[in-house]
Amino acid sequence: MVDQDRVARWRGLLGGFVPLSILGVCLIGYNAPSVFLSLAAAPPADGALRGVLTPIVFTNEYGSRTAGDSWYPSFADSVLVEPHRLTTLSTAAADDGASADLSRATWSVSTERGAPGPAVELVDGAWTVIFDAVGRYVVDVALPYGDCDANLAEAAASVAVACVYVRRSLRKLNPADRELYFDAFKTLMAVPTARGRRLYGGGYASLDDFVAVHLELAGDRPRGTQIFNPSDRGNDALHDGMGFVASHNALTLAFEAALQVVAPAASVPYWDYTEDHHLANEAEDRLATLWSLDVWGDDFFGTASGKYRTVETGRFAYAPIAKAAAGARVKSPYGYLRSPWNVNKDPFLLRAHSFCGASYGWLEGSLTTEASPIDTAWPSCKVHHELTFAVDSLYEWVWAAAYAPHGPVHFMIGGYTHCGDMAMAALHGNSSSDDLEASNVAKILGSVKQRTVAFPKTMWRYGLVEYPQACSDDTPQALCHMICDDPVSLGSFRKFALTGDMGENLFGAWVARLPVDLWGQFLELICTTPFTPGEQMGANSPVDPSFWPIHPTLDRLLQYKRIVKPFSSPGWEAPDGPTKYCITDYDGIGASDCKGHHPWDVAPWAVAVDGDPAFVTNGELHAMGDPRAYALPYVYDDFTWPHCDAEGHVFPPPSGAPTPGADAAAHKHAAPEERDPDDRGPPGHDDDHGEKPQEMGSSRPGEAG
Repeated sequence: MVDQDRVARWRGLLGGFVPLSILGVCLIGYNAPSVFLSLAAAPPADGALRGVLTPIVFTNEYGSRTAGDSWYPSFADSVLVEPHRLTTLSTAAADDGASADLSRATWSVSTERGAPGPAVELVDGAWTVIFDAVGRYVVDVALPYGDCDANLAEAAASVAVACVYVRRSLRKLNPADRELYFDAFKTLMAVPTARGRRLYGGGYASLDDFVAVHLELAGDRPRGTQIFNPSDRGNDALHDGMGFVASHNALTLAFEAALQVVAPAASVPYWDYTEDHHLANEAEDRLATLWSLDVWGDDFFGTASGKYRTVETGRFAYAPIAKAAAGARVKSPYGYLRSPWNVNKDPFLLRAHSFCGASYGWLEGSLTTEASPIDTAWPSCKVHHELTFAVDSLYEWVWAAAYAPHGPVHFMIGGYTHCGDMAMAALHGNSSSDDLEASNVAKILGSVKQRTVAFPKTMWRYGLVEYPQACSDDTPQALCHMICDDPVSLGSFRKFALTGDMGENLFGAWVARLPVDLWGQFLELICTTPFTPGEQMGANSPVDPSFWPIHPTLDRLLQYKRIVKPFSSPGWEAPDGPTKYCITDYDGIGASDCKGHHPWDVAPWAVAVDGDPAFVTNGELHAMGDPRAYALPYVYDDFTWPHCDAEGHVFPPPSGAPTPGADAAAHKHAAPEERDPDDRGPPGHDDDHGEKPQEMGSSRPGEAG
């Protein structure tokens, strides 16, 4: 029989929280409105309860975390949670022989500054909370518990919480989150900025805004001018230099913020394209397998096909390319938001996946092997492993990362088309064998096709050719092509394009053997073919949905390296010899001041600093990503590469934080007041007027943001 007097005393003490002893087994139950029974072990011998709780567990649909479950040294004592995502909280009595009714817990959440945080609510027997903003919080809990011998205690626990977005692998997103991301992306693609701000708020920015700013900074029309100046073309403020990683991180952050105005729980995923190399490498027809993987399905980026080499089914079917706004300083000859060297007349997103019908075959590059086919090889585990463990300076890392570990993804997706038949009769020489002659000509033309990855853009940048300022809508595609008559002479073309390193880099080693009397015909072939790049080949690449998850992959790799193998030379300067901030940082044609590539240059897009958008320098943004003093609003889901481990390119999981301050000196750069006033803000931002920075990602059509 149960001692009813004893039960009554417990109820009076605990308001319905009742320990029962039945058949020698201790069960602790709750009287009403629901019953929660917890099996308890034997009570402690001395009858004392410590009042200790087990670590608080935070759970969402991707798993559970407790304090310290993070490879980021900055979060070693915190629990990572995600904003705008339902999170379940749980704990229990840690004493042997004790148990507790969690439904009687008292929870409170406060910011690190002591302000009230979101409420914790009991829903269907579980404690849940939704954090509504990135930041640091403290979660407190208290609850009574007891044992079968009427020992009573109240336990309290407190834990630090860091609320950040989690960037997950594109392939690991659950279906609901993948839909959320792509649906929000399509909203940015379809809804102009003015209308979007009426619908969603002032932080909204359309995809075309990001494309326009990326075009201007990479297309390099000097600020305040309406025409191009060939002497200034060499400065791409986003690519081919030390600012590449930081500027694209700022771009991704701004785009992510715009997405979150539409879908607050969304974040930009990363696409670990080394996994695509791994999967395709196991197939017999590797290139065909590469383009048939899951990321090209209707639920992801979509498959390009048909007359226009565009996506024809799925959410991105016939995605349009917008016309540039009136007065836009950078646009294509047909008036689209495309690069000045992009003469494509077609109005849809283009992915050619080859170069005038030619491909590079299946190659694997290496950062450490001379004469490697690295710049034409889809990035592999080997290349990313070498970038992590064989490169010791930040300077060398950034210069390497800009090319082999990521560049081929862009250009193999984009490719080139509209190449005609590439006829060049004069190449038929005096070979005694027709078969040998045909073979040589085919090899040369194949090399020219493959080199479209570089020469149309490079020849324009170096002032060797021009492109039409405008081709009317009724101009046939075949008649809209580069212009080689004026100011480019055959002499200058010969000097810069067909001799020395420039000629080999543009067209291949064979060009040194081209007879002088054929230079003119070769020039005619190049100048009358309307070579047309896919979007991922040009400065309008952000218009392609496959663009955005590419750069977070490099960012994740950099964060991992800074944890497991920090740079021995962490500064932006070359560890040995002169520092080259951008590819045109030398005397001669195309020389530039490398604006956008110094650590003191202001990143073109505002990023979140303490929850508010602010413009920061490249160096400051790099410092914010230091895993030891992390200040960015996101983390990555994990630092594991199981497919690479299986290949023998092992990425060991982080086992501890590196020595604090190992690269602190790298983050010290000139203060804003010490910099030239023109360098304090990106295009469209005026520090002198004391205006509040624009919302992240905001920009006016046709102008910088």
